[in-house]
Amino acid sequence: MGLLLRMVAFVERNFNMVELGPRGTGKSHLFQQISPYSHLISGGKATVAKMFVNNASGQRGLVCQYDVVCFDEVYGVSFDQKDGVNIMKGYMASGEFSRGKESIRADGGIVMVGNFDVDIEQQQRVGHLLSPLPPEMRDDTAFHDRLHAFVPGWDFPKVNPNEHLTDHFGLVSDFLSECWNKLRPSSRVSTLQGRVHFGGALSGRDIEAVNKTISVIYAPKAKMGAIASAQQTLRVLFS
Repeated sequence: MGLLLRMVAFVERNFNMVELGPRGTGKSHLFQQISPYSHLISGGKATVAKMFVNNASGQRGLVCQYDVVCFDEVYGVSFDQKDGVNIMKGYMASGEFSRGKESIRADGGIVMVGNFDVDIEQQQRVGHLLSPLPPEMRDDTAFHDRLHAFVPGWDFPKVNPNEHLTDHFGLVSDFLSECWNKLRPSSRVSTLQGRVHFGGALSGRDIEAVNKTISVIYAPKAKMGAIASAQQTLRVLFS
């Protein structure tokens, strides 16, 4: 299930996710090597103009050009402008950002990955699992509310070619990424209506996060096939 959760952002529009875990488990590899529809920002350094829009030229940024924008080394996420994180936070909530009086909509998801090689139970006693994030994100509960999923990367083994690769046939990743991209325009949330009751404990944003996540993971078999085929593609667990 964790393997599929890693891939939800390729299928679900505006899906925001954090994955933290040990080195060598394939966190960055998925977003750098598997799909041409994703972009990896190494080191976490970004500019508002490159990420969203260049106010001088009007050139749209990465969230308009790619299905997924991934920040590598999440503890280093920073922008060239002081309000960069707030602009991203607003985009993560609404899928929109502004250029002057113009409101621009995009559907690129925001993914953040980073190394987190600690005793998890001890960390939960003394802090929380988002502690590697920069302070303006780590200590901001409003930012936490805009995340749709947290992937526990410590549950994945390190990639071992002798265990995780096959000598049989598989699908090339270009084909797999096209399948993911073609699934993005369709919503599968209606499948859940009348079947799932969340009770009164979840907020509106909690329900949105749950809907976005399980509408892909528990999608009808016909649509789930494109995602599940990742498990067959060279049997690479990206983990």
